[in-house]
Amino acid sequence: MIEVGKKLQNLINDSGITSRLGGDEFLILVPHTDVTTLAEQIIQTFRSPLSVNGYEVLLTASMGIASYPEHSTNTNDLYKYADIAMYHSKENGANSFSVYNEEMAEETLNKLGLESDLQKALDNRELLLYFQPKVHTAEDKLTGSEVLLRWNHPEKGFIPPNVFIPIAEESGMIVFLEKFVFNEVCKVLSKWKESGKDIKRVSINISLISILQEDFASHIISTLEEYKIEGHFLELEITERIVMKNEDDVNCILQTLREKGIHISIDDFGTGYSSLSYIDKLNVDILKIDQSFIRNIESNREVITAIIFLAKSLKMKVIAEGVETKKQIQLLKELGCEDVQGYYYSPPIPLKDFESSYFH
Repeated sequence: MIEVGKKLQNLINDSGITSRLGGDEFLILVPHTDVTTLAEQIIQTFRSPLSVNGYEVLLTASMGIASYPEHSTNTNDLYKYADIAMYHSKENGANSFSVYNEEMAEETLNKLGLESDLQKALDNRELLLYFQPKVHTAEDKLTGSEVLLRWNHPEKGFIPPNVFIPIAEESGMIVFLEKFVFNEVCKVLSKWKESGKDIKRVSINISLISILQEDFASHIISTLEEYKIEGHFLELEITERIVMKNEDDVNCILQTLREKGIHISIDDFGTGYSSLSYIDKLNVDILKIDQSFIRNIESNREVITAIIFLAKSLKMKVIAEGVETKKQIQLLKELGCEDVQGYYYSPPIPLKDFESSYFH
């Protein structure tokens, strides 16, 4: 942080003030000038690695800009508006800047409203489980399903996951949402078990925030015991980025769960840090080929072939997600991947529809 502060102060020289607000946030005050040019200079500076104790560290900068008197004549408001613009930059990707406008404030208010509504949704049973089947194409039979959360807002109708999930992650509410999903899935599995259904494994997406909770593994295990569910009926889906951020800690937790029979899969494989240097060390069972490769399957044949070969070499299973056409299925069969998930077979559907379609 000291080195970053020096870098910023050197950029503005004596024409302004650089102050650290806390954490990794800095405030720059400069006279009315071409602030966008200054912002571009800061971004360019951060594209070069920072040398710290002999190590090269690559950092990124997300900036928000608010100006006096255009946006406000009140100091507190200017700071608040710059902060709103900074978070807008973060959402649009690293190493960027945004100039405040009123639409950003409205967007922030909408998010705050949705965040409050999301808490109520947990209490009011507005959150629904949808199931998307996984199918073995050679035998045309169900091999499992993935559970996806849907929110039916009482006034706004269905709110897309790509709207409410980021809000839950930013607020920390994702931990409660994922606990809710896990508990609800265990209830469903218990009901299926009691009624003698031919249960296939159900997968649940889990975030890094949840995994690093102190009680994560113990909650999973105690919930399985509460509903008398065997671990092999469940699969937890994580992303490559989760593993890379806390490899040792995450791996230890995953191994604890695998010892209970729970399967672990890497979701969106191939879009993050895919590397032989860590894949063979991971305590995982399944690689999911990301739908971006399947969408342009013909031009991605080599990549898909490499992922399938990697999985089989490490004795992992492989499944392709985002499959939408018969041609994609045929090509995947030729490449050695027969397990798929996608709209070709079914979109995510409500629990009752899933039961009536796949349990006779």
